[in-house]
Amino acid sequence: MKTFFVIVLVIASLVIIGATVLMDPKTGAGSSYGQDANAFGTSAYKGKDIMLNKVTAVCSIIFVISLIGLVIVK
Repeated sequence: MKTFFVIVLVIASLVIIGATVLMDPKTGAGSSYGQDANAFGTSAYKGKDIMLNKVTAVCSIIFVISLIGLVIVK
């Protein structure tokens, strides 16, 4: 059971790192790199960011639950 929680922790942490790296920066410097923006200055490509935010949130919850499970089993 301990091995299961460790594997889930490793997978969740790798997914969190990957999703965080794939997110677009929110500094506003994107216009200098050619990113489109609408009239309000926000990025026109929010679909990817919304999905990555959800993936990060779900994997964070899985990470915490797995960590608590590992502490209880240990």
